[in-house]
Amino acid sequence: LWLGATEAFLLIENLTGYCFDPVPEGILVNGLPDKWTCLQKGHKWHGYDVSDHTFLLTFCCLLMVEETAIFRRYLAQGHPAGVPLRLIFLLNVLLLLLWNFLLACTVVYLYDYSHKVVGAAIATLCWFLTYRCWYRCPCSPGRPGAGLFLRGIPKEATRQN
Repeated sequence: LWLGATEAFLLIENLTGYCFDPVPEGILVNGLPDKWTCLQKGHKWHGYDVSDHTFLLTFCCLLMVEETAIFRRYLAQGHPAGVPLRLIFLLNVLLLLLWNFLLACTVVYLYDYSHKVVGAAIATLCWFLTYRCWYRCPCSPGRPGAGLFLRGIPKEATRQN
C-alpha cells in the first residue's frame, strides 16, 4: 500500500509539474518532459507534491486505532488484563501519541496546506477501503480479532477451557 501510494504521488507530481531555472528576471521555463530529466540537467522542478508524510502518519494512526480496538472486545468478554496486555496497550498508546506529535509537526512546518489535506484524504480513503471494504470480503484475512473470540459461549464456559 505504501509503495503504491508513493508511486502514485510521484506520478501526480510528474504529471502536474514543469521544469524551470530561476533567473534574475523571474523564471525560465524549460520544455523538459519529466522531473527526472529536469533534475539530471541541473534544473528545478515544481509540481503538486502530495504530502507522503501526512499520508503515512495519518494511515498509521488510523491503522493503530483499528488494530487496538480489539482490546475492548477482549476485556468485555471477561478476559483478564494482565501485565503483558497492559504493557502492549500502553506502548501502542505511546506510539500513537508520537505519531500524532509528528503529524502536528508536519502540518506546521512541511508542505502547502492543500498537499497535506490531499495526503490525509488519500490515507483515510486507503484505511476505509482496507478495513471497511476489503477485510469484509471472504477472500481477505479478516478484520482484527476475526475468529479469536467465540460468540454465543457464556463467559463461565470460556474460563473453564
